[in-house]
Amino acid sequence: MEYDKMESLESATDEIETAIDRFRANGDNLGIGEAYASKLQAVRERDIEETYVNIVSRWAASNPIDAEIRSISDLLNNVNRFVVEQLAKAVVHATLRLEEVRRAPPPKVGDLYYRVAPTLREMLKVGKKENPTTTIDLATAKTKEVRFALNSTLDQFCNSQVTAARQPSTDLVRHIHTYMPYAL
Repeated sequence: MEYDKMESLESATDEIETAIDRFRANGDNLGIGEAYASKLQAVRERDIEETYVNIVSRWAASNPIDAEIRSISDLLNNVNRFVVEQLAKAVVHATLRLEEVRRAPPPKVGDLYYRVAPTLREMLKVGKKENPTTTIDLATAKTKEVRFALNSTLDQFCNSQVTAARQPSTDLVRHIHTYMPYAL
């Protein structure tokens, strides 16, 4: 039985690597980041930092990344290659993905939090006196709340009758606009 689990895990990993190659060939950084995010639950503890920075750097990049980014230090050394607002959102979303799979952030993530905290405070109207970790916690909580509201409204819209879809469609548009500052 344990052998079946290992074989299944290896097969899933191969599929993810194939997807990453396909997304890379298409220049789809969001897809690459999403593929790395799908690996979070199964990745070894020693590889969490590299996986996390791959997610963040891909989600934050507007162009293909030409730098080798394998650690938080590498990411911070290349921070000028990213739009800081997009980098801040990518950190929040990657941190949310870690929470969803119950994994702790990499040990050196505090330096990255410190770098993006001022931008997050300004973008998301988070208290200016909060420390960087608290700022990230508040930003992830707010993002999760707004995303949940959007998903709930989407479900209501999808489950409404055509003749009664006017209000759910209006609510959906309103929640989409609310979510936009949080979206990648």
